[in-house]
Formats: sequence, structure tokens, C-alpha cells
Amino acid sequence: MSNVYSSQLASGVGVGAGLSLLGTVPAGKVWVVRAMACFYSTAISAPLAGFSVPVNDNVALWGVGPLGVAAFTVYRFDGRDVLNPGDELGFYSPDSTDWNIIVSGYSLTLP
Repeated sequence: MSNVYSSQLASGVGVGAGLSLLGTVPAGKVWVVRAMACFYSTAISAPLAGFSVPVNDNVALWGVGPLGVAAFTVYRFDGRDVLNPGDELGFYSPDSTDWNIIVSGYSLTLP
């Protein structure tokens, strides 16, 4: 029998211009966020404001900016952050809707 340890927990394509919900931890589960990758997919001449990845709209799990943020650059996060059942993982950026993000890690079953 094989076990899957890592999985895609959430993703967003074309997010930005405010707050977007990426995913909610299901009842009976705990998410351990291990990695995120994010990039802005459109050429732009104005500076980008950056982004944050909030949990429950109030705690930033990760963020980049506001200085030195560039289009077509992959920003990566590596960690071990735990999200509990019902926690909402979001994405916030005042930039237009051209950000793409993928979130991976472990989805564990509570005893």
C-alpha cells in the first residue's frame, strides 16, 4: 500500500486586486504548509506592490514587497506552518489579477 505524503493544498490563477480565498482546511484535517511558489505573469512597467498570504484574513503567513517585486520572478516559501480545521488561506495584493500561486504540503487526519 502506498501513502501520499505531500499534496497540493491550494492554488490561485489570476489572483490579486484585493483578497482572494485560496482554500479552507476541511473538518478533521490539519494542513502543514511546506512550500509556496508565486509569480506575476504579465509584463508591467509600473512597480509591483507585492503580496501577502494571510490566514483567516489577519495573520500573514508569508509576504513579499513592497520594494523590489518584479514580474516573471518566482518567489518561493519553505516552511512548516500548521493550519487548523476551518482556517482559511488567502492571497492579498493590490496589484491587478495577474498573480499565480501554488501551495503544497501535508494534509493530515486528526485522531
